[in-house]
Amino acid sequence: MTRLPDVNSLLKDVATPSPAHLHEADTIFQALARLRSERNGEQPVYFYVTDSSERLIGVIPTRRLLLSDPATLVGELITYPVISVDESATFGEALALLAEQRLLALPVVDWLGRLTGTIDISGLTAKISDLERRETVNEIFQMLAAGGEQDQDCSLTQAVSRQLPWLLVCVAAGMTCAFLVSLFAAVLEKAIAVAFFIPVVILIAERIAFQTAGSSLRRLHVIRRRNQGSSLDWGIGVALASASALCAGIWAAGWLHLLPVAAVLSCSVLAASAAGLAAGYTIPRLVRRWNWQLKVPSGPLVLAITDVAAVTCYLALCGVFIR
Repeated sequence: MTRLPDVNSLLKDVATPSPAHLHEADTIFQALARLRSERNGEQPVYFYVTDSSERLIGVIPTRRLLLSDPATLVGELITYPVISVDESATFGEALALLAEQRLLALPVVDWLGRLTGTIDISGLTAKISDLERRETVNEIFQMLAAGGEQDQDCSLTQAVSRQLPWLLVCVAAGMTCAFLVSLFAAVLEKAIAVAFFIPVVILIAERIAFQTAGSSLRRLHVIRRRNQGSSLDWGIGVALASASALCAGIWAAGWLHLLPVAAVLSCSVLAASAAGLAAGYTIPRLVRRWNWQLKVPSGPLVLAITDVAAVTCYLALCGVFIR
């Protein structure tokens, strides 16, 4: 699998070897003929020129190369100076030089000045995109508390120790919800039907929270049109919450014929979904923005907060409106 080199990697280990180049003693006709015969799928950005000892001596603009007389010597068209980087430099230094000089490629030379490779920005872009996609998938796996690439080779003890914190968070959230239910025992005694819909409110809120958290992680890796994407995520969440609240209310009213319970259920689903939407949107961004090294993945944390908020909203509304 293609990986982006580490910024401390040496260029001699990561540069594209044996780049296409021209010899100063050749004519334009000879140089182009040799390039056609030696082409290996490489698409050179710049045409670098070497002397008889393969030392880098200059570069020829593509336009000048194509429009010059075929009988012209390559050496007569060279542009000086040519910016290069030593193969003992690091990959990070090469990236900085590319950005500073606004180049699309950079020749790599050895200590004698011989051309040994190139760093091509187009190839780096493909590697960066591949790395970004894999980081997104790995982060989503971590959000699911399913582990990422770092869990594939760890021992059983290490795997359990990594999974234990999120399990404790889930247990704590469950116990908190149970405590909240005990506080509203009087409401449950007045209308036992209230207890029927606690799982409904929690599951709907969790679904919206988890979908929003997943979308947030994907958006964090998108540079362009981020604001529009965020608005779309909010719009989808609100639409799903509204539809779920309407369906749950109609179903409860048709089943139990208790309009107060149905109305409270609809309002509770909306309120709990809003809390889940806020948690799913905010927590992954806070973790990324401040680089929190959480032992608990953001997924279980989002769900735990959503569960407590959903139970609180539902039972509080029941306590106010159901007599």
